[in-house]
Amino acid sequence: MPSIDAADNNWAEICPFPDQADAGKGKVRIWSLVLESRGVPHRRRLVGTRVALFAPTPELGRAAEEIRSYERENRLWPPQRTQAPAAPGSRWRTFGVLVALGLFHDLTFQPPGRVLGIAVDWHRAGTMQASRVLRGEWWRSVTALTLHADGLHLAGNMLLGGLLLVQLGRQLGVGLSTLLVLVAGTLGNLTNAAVREAGHRSIGASTAVFGALGILVARSAWATPRRDWRRWVVPLGAGAGLIAFTGVGGERTDYLAHLFGFAWGLVVGALTQWPFPVQRPGRWKALACGVGAAALVAGAWALALGYG
Repeated sequence: MPSIDAADNNWAEICPFPDQADAGKGKVRIWSLVLESRGVPHRRRLVGTRVALFAPTPELGRAAEEIRSYERENRLWPPQRTQAPAAPGSRWRTFGVLVALGLFHDLTFQPPGRVLGIAVDWHRAGTMQASRVLRGEWWRSVTALTLHADGLHLAGNMLLGGLLLVQLGRQLGVGLSTLLVLVAGTLGNLTNAAVREAGHRSIGASTAVFGALGILVARSAWATPRRDWRRWVVPLGAGAGLIAFTGVGGERTDYLAHLFGFAWGLVVGALTQWPFPVQRPGRWKALACGVGAAALVAGAWALALGYG
């Protein structure tokens, strides 16, 4: 790289930030690319041991402003990656949630038995049926999340749901995450019941699974350093792509339930960031959230069995 000589009398050093005399070779190289893309004539030259940018004297102001504009637009890029460490035992707690769902599936798939002296057909009592939900049996929007058509249906929801719950649990803890996912799934089922024909039926945890996806997408989008809609495209696009890939295929797939679950997940996820950001709760609060989620499911089933 040549040094400054007498031929450069009509050129002067570009100083976009007077208090930053030595920007470093990497930064100067980036600034050079910026000026080149904007058509600003310039040179990189050695000044002693440092590298500096020079431009014709009439172009100095424009060159400095282009560099300052670039730095303003990219001052928070790349974003800092901050990931909270997983809470102790969070993976095992997530595994416990999935095991409970699997054991309950095994119970509900047995021939109708008796619970406290009452003959129980779990699917008849707990399936989400639009007309019955709209007549006041809201609990079916909860109980339907715990029912599955067969083992393959259950396995698919457990696999995707487990992965999403682990990731969400890293941020908010398993107790709070389970409660939020359950709320998103319930609201998704309620919305689905409101827009479907009276005889529509639906079962499966997939509405809650896509609710978990929506929560993660919303939190990821909201966590971008700048409220620039372009920064939302990647997480939202990833979420939409996953729905398209796994959530709308097959004649037995309730795609509207998936979409409503995802939409409510976006709302719930946004509410964990605004207006008051939610942090991962402490041990006892997390336990309370987990107990609250279990109580909601147990209460819904008590109403379902009692109502008949």
